[in-house]
Amino acid sequence: MLRWAFHCHIKSRSLPPRYRLNLFPASHIYLLPKAMSSHNPPSPSVPEPQKGNPVGAALQEGPAPEPSFPSKNSLPALFTRIRAKFPGSLGSDTWCLVVASALISLSHPSCISDLYQHLTSQSQYQTSEQRMKLSKRLRDLLLKTWTLVGIPPVVSAFAALAEVEREGDVDETFEQNHQQLDADLSQRGEAFMLSIYRHNLDPILSRFGSHRPAFEWLQKSIIYGLFLSDHTELSDSAVLNAIETELITLSAIMCRQSEGEGGGRHPTMWHMRGSLRIGVGKSDLARVVECVELVAEWADKDTSGWVQVEDVESEV
Repeated sequence: MLRWAFHCHIKSRSLPPRYRLNLFPASHIYLLPKAMSSHNPPSPSVPEPQKGNPVGAALQEGPAPEPSFPSKNSLPALFTRIRAKFPGSLGSDTWCLVVASALISLSHPSCISDLYQHLTSQSQYQTSEQRMKLSKRLRDLLLKTWTLVGIPPVVSAFAALAEVEREGDVDETFEQNHQQLDADLSQRGEAFMLSIYRHNLDPILSRFGSHRPAFEWLQKSIIYGLFLSDHTELSDSAVLNAIETELITLSAIMCRQSEGEGGGRHPTMWHMRGSLRIGVGKSDLARVVECVELVAEWADKDTSGWVQVEDVESEV
C-alpha cells in the first residue's frame, strides 16, 4: 500500500498543481519502521491515521479520484445549448463568435477546430462559399482577439483551425484596409473608443499615470485604430461589425475575471456598459453573459461573483 501511495505521489507530479497528490510534502520526513520496508508487512490492517499525517490518510481513504478535465466530447452539446439560448436579434452566427472568443480566453484555443467542424456540419454551411465566409469571419475574430488575450493562444487557434479547413473552403488572400498607421486610423480608433467608454474614457486613461501617453497611443492607434474599430464592409461582409466586435471583446475579458479589486472586473464592467451603449438590449446582453458563463463552467472556471448586467445598467 505504501508503495502504491508513493507511486501515486510521483505520478501526480506531472499534473497541474491543483490536481497533485501532496502525500509527501517537503516539510515532512517520515521514518518508516523496519518491518514496513520489507516485502511482507506484518499485518494487512491499517492503523488509524494520526492528525496531520497525510501518509496515513492516503492509506485510509484509498486512491484519489481522477481529475475532471473538460472533455471535447461534450462540446457539441454545449454549442447546441448556447445557440438555442443566444439572442437571434444579434445575428444568426454571432453566438459562435462569442463562444470562440471565450474558448481562446479560457486557454482552450484548439477547441476552435471543434467549433468549426460543428458549424460546417450544419445546413447553413454546406457550400464552399458559405464555409469560406465562415473561415474569414473566424480569421477576423482571431486578428482582433490577440489584442485582448495575447499572441500565443491565437497562434494555437489559427493552427487548429487550419488543420480542419479543407482546400477550396478557404480564401488565402488577405484584404488589408490600412497599409500604414496614420492620423485617420488613430481618429477612427478614438471615435470607436468614445462610443464604448463615453465620459468614462478620460478617468480610465488617467489610471495609468505617467504611462498614459504610451498606453493611449497603443489603444487609439493599434488596438482600436488598427483592429477593434475595423468594421469596413468588404465584398462578402466577412469583417465583424461594431456590435459583434464589442461582444467578442466582452466575452474574452469576462473570462479573465477574478474576485477582488481589479482582476478583470473593471474591464468587464466597461465593456458591459459599452455593449449597452452601442445598441445591445439589456435582456439580450444578459443572455449573452449567460452563454459566456456556460463556456466558462465547461472549462471548470468558477463564475460566482462575476459582473452581471444589473451591476452596470444604471451607469450607462
